[in-house]
Amino acid sequence: MIEHVVMWNFMAFANGKSRKENVLYIKAQLELLPNEIPGILAWKVGANTQVHDDAFDLILISQFDSWEALETYQNHSAHIRVRDEIRKVRLNRRFVDFESTC
Repeated sequence: MIEHVVMWNFMAFANGKSRKENVLYIKAQLELLPNEIPGILAWKVGANTQVHDDAFDLILISQFDSWEALETYQNHSAHIRVRDEIRKVRLNRRFVDFESTC
């Protein structure tokens, strides 16, 4: 199984919205993707509730049955649409992709 974890920090104000508004908007958009893209085994999106200098604003934790399924997700038009929306409002992004035996 492949685990795909992504974390984002958002700009204080972007695209006419506050950080919190953008976090909630992007969270809602991400939550739609499992209905549009085949091959996603598990999908969890969380908005941070803690204020701390080291904290990220939003996290995606997802699972795929293979590297090919992850690649299919990454190249799917629905993912690209949301990715492009995120790029307009994010400050930075970090991710980890790894094989899991669980």
